[in-house]
Amino acid sequence: MRVLCVSLGQLCRSPTAEGVFHRLLEVRRERRP
Repeated sequence: MRVLCVSLGQLCRSPTAEGVFHRLLEVRRERRP
């Protein structure tokens, strides 16, 4: 997560961005069997 944060820097500054990333990761896990 910190690596992605460094890559997106600007988005990382937003607290909502972190929530969105967590949601995307969860959705990807759910889609994969």
